[in-house]
Amino acid sequence: MLRLVEPTDGFPERALLARVSAGDRDAFNELVYTYVEQLLDYGYYLTGDRASAEDIAQEVFCWLWDNRLTLHVQISLRAYLLTAVRHRALDLRRRAQRETRGQGLYAREAVIEATSGRALGPEDDVLAGELSLILREAIDSLPQRRREILRLRWEQLSYSEIARTLGISVKTVEAQVTRAFETLREFLGPVIR
Repeated sequence: MLRLVEPTDGFPERALLARVSAGDRDAFNELVYTYVEQLLDYGYYLTGDRASAEDIAQEVFCWLWDNRLTLHVQISLRAYLLTAVRHRALDLRRRAQRETRGQGLYAREAVIEATSGRALGPEDDVLAGELSLILREAIDSLPQRRREILRLRWEQLSYSEIARTLGISVKTVEAQVTRAFETLREFLGPVIR
């Protein structure tokens, strides 16, 4: 059951949360209507991307509804929701950084392969930067599921961990990773040959 520990000024959160906890969809809609713009604005402030902010706000509200029976709000509901948005925005930033690191490693490996293992110089760093841009374009061209599998692989997840995370077979993960790297090689081939 949702419980509000501290009362808030002016807004009957306690009663609204009790109704949401009881499964009252009208109360939940009222809660969403009351806070959605604040969550979207804060999500946009944190991510700089309106679509990401919308995804984050939706995740927060869905999570709140799914966990309404066991959730204990110990601060104001507004503060709780904004904190949830902040945590999800930070998670999104971390995932993006891991993906970028994975792309950079792949681009650097491509440069090493192209230079036949010789010592890398400053011009090779420029080439790695250019390859990284081409790589981003190649990744954007992949189907969404293949992109997600590749992102998880670059986060150092094993094939079985990816399969478990996405609810697919290990063979499917292997096939998708193989196809993803074939596409990446096609994009990078003319540059590194």
